[in-house]
Amino acid sequence: MIHVYYGDGKGKTTAAIGLGVRAAGCGWKVSMVQFFKTSPTGELDGLKSLPGFSVYRFERPHGFIDPSDPEMMDQLKADMNEAISFAEGDDCTMLILDEVLDAVHLGLIDEQRLLTLCRFKPEVVLTGHFLPEKIKDAADYITEMKKHRHPYDKGVPGRKGVEF
Repeated sequence: MIHVYYGDGKGKTTAAIGLGVRAAGCGWKVSMVQFFKTSPTGELDGLKSLPGFSVYRFERPHGFIDPSDPEMMDQLKADMNEAISFAEGDDCTMLILDEVLDAVHLGLIDEQRLLTLCRFKPEVVLTGHFLPEKIKDAADYITEMKKHRHPYDKGVPGRKGVEF
């Protein structure tokens, strides 16, 4: 089964983690690979103590992504394809690829490679802001997260050490 959480609203990663927590509670091996996230986040510490749930990051620390910087994009592409290679060889029962849809949208991960990976895993959860048509066609579950209001829109900064 392929689950997709996409859109400009908050909660995509949280929903994916919820599926993973439920699966780990049933004895499944859950692997979550995060893309575009290099800073500490609350879920990393919280999930460390959950048996059967592992979180992986392959990117080197970076600031905001600048698609016009070829050196940055080449490095991101290399790091992200290392992550996909890891996921292809992982024997997990549930694979969560957090923000992978954005990597596909930016051309950093080949869409066909991702679709092939999805076909060989029992359960895959994909998150991101964009939903490519081929992934839409292949998905079994699709949920769009739509932002109606967010404190950032009023200039309210995030809490230090807490990503919402």
